[in-house]
Amino acid sequence: RRVERRPWEVRAAQWRAWTLAEAAFGKGVAVSWSGRTGAMGFRGRLTVSVPFDGLEDHRRREDLFLAWVWEDPVLQRVPLLFVFQAAETWAP
Repeated sequence: RRVERRPWEVRAAQWRAWTLAEAAFGKGVAVSWSGRTGAMGFRGRLTVSVPFDGLEDHRRREDLFLAWVWEDPVLQRVPLLFVFQAAETWAP
């Protein structure tokens, strides 16, 4: 019920994560939210589509993004499960 009464919290977290993802991965990032309260207290799943230039580069940028997430006061308050995928515009 708390989630349904405060949908703005999830929306604020989504926008915050998008901003951090663009800072870590650059332009071409897309974010989509789905789900409701899940296992282990997660408020939903945030799929982050990012440009993909190779596994090593992706891991480095993902680590940077997640470090920022752990320090962000908005994202600490609204725990989300992050799922990364290659952006549709990416081609091998």
